[in-house]
Amino acid sequence: DGVGAKIHSVRVRASMGGTDWLAFASADRWLISKHFELGTTNDIQKRPDYAFYGIGSDTRDAALSRYGATTSNLRLNLRSSWGSSALETSLGYRQARFAEGGFGSDITVLEATDRGRWQAPPGYEHGYKAPVLQSRLVLDSRAPESRSETGARLELDFEEGADLRRAREAGWLRYGATAGVFYDLGARGRVFSLSASTELVSQVGSREVPFTELGTLGGANKMAGFREGRLRGESSAV
Repeated sequence: DGVGAKIHSVRVRASMGGTDWLAFASADRWLISKHFELGTTNDIQKRPDYAFYGIGSDTRDAALSRYGATTSNLRLNLRSSWGSSALETSLGYRQARFAEGGFGSDITVLEATDRGRWQAPPGYEHGYKAPVLQSRLVLDSRAPESRSETGARLELDFEEGADLRRAREAGWLRYGATAGVFYDLGARGRVFSLSASTELVSQVGSREVPFTELGTLGGANKMAGFREGRLRGESSAV
């Protein structure tokens, strides 16, 4: 904190597990005022063990296959807040290159393709390079200074991306919304909540959306009881 200026903070993280396992992430934030901040985030990863089960709602655990990928995600972020609500906008660049990879005795995506399990996932062969625009609006009725967590929350998300090499033929639009209500029992941190969430991803142009840009459930995303990347598709509801 306080790097070069009191309002500037920096975070950096790196890890390595051999040449096939690399990760680097950095973030810096400028707190321009109490309600406005500017920052950048950068994330680069390379690993050989990503899981792919297929696309759609009828995939099975037994369809597990592996692939390798090198991904980078660079973003310039703007955030304006009032109370517990906020408007966030980012302009970024996203790149992905895929390789056969593998982990233990699990078969690879290409091996599963050769066996006729599915066609190669969209975007797997050539990867993609895409500028990405993202926006997120959060409306929350709960005041930050209040002891009670009773209230309602609405989140609206939008994303647009286009492959730089095939801008007229490849791109995607992503829409998402989450609405929730919360009831705090006696303002003691015991909160009952009910939320509903939906996400839609649609292709722009004639080429299909890269499989890693489809809606995903599992892992750090919604429905965390599933493994990372367990469910992929053009729409989801939770």
